[in-house]
Amino acid sequence: MPLADDYPFIAAIRQGFSAATLTDTDGACFGDGNSCSAYGYDFSDSPGSEVRLGRLRLDNAHGSELQALDLPLRIETWQNLAGGSFRVEGLDTCTTAAVLQTPALSSYTGQLSQQVYGNDKVTLIAPSAGLGLLRLQPPGINGSVLGGLPATPSWLFYDWNGKGREAATGLARFGIYRGSSPMIFRREVYR
Repeated sequence: MPLADDYPFIAAIRQGFSAATLTDTDGACFGDGNSCSAYGYDFSDSPGSEVRLGRLRLDNAHGSELQALDLPLRIETWQNLAGGSFRVEGLDTCTTAAVLQTPALSSYTGQLSQQVYGNDKVTLIAPSAGLGLLRLQPPGINGSVLGGLPATPSWLFYDWNGKGREAATGLARFGIYRGSSPMIFRREVYR
């Protein structure tokens, strides 16, 4: 669980180079080439220098084997709300389809298998304002499969199972859920 130290903060980073590191082997230096001086830049003065603890979350879904199924995808950051909580990060513009790359399926159960229902059956709808999804085509048979994004950058990993930081996965279960038995009332009588 993140702590108060993990709330967003403005990065106070100064990048600096000494005159010696800016001079090459023949004596030419960065800048005008004649006089050599150190160079520095304060990143805290730049817009967008706020640092946030974030994660990519994939939720589970279940539905008919005859319809497409969407696994909701969210980019969340740890924010100072309600004593600290992860909230959808609507300002994220860095997590794009190019960053997340191609989704993949694994851990098949029921009638589903890699041969019957491969990675070509899942499509990434890239996040916009922190929300996106993995869309799985209808398989026509019952079963479940884990959907994920293997190329998820490590800064979006989270400790989902208490075993260390890992990429998020979401369980897609195809087939109608029967639900509990249709019992309305039960009474036990003891004599």
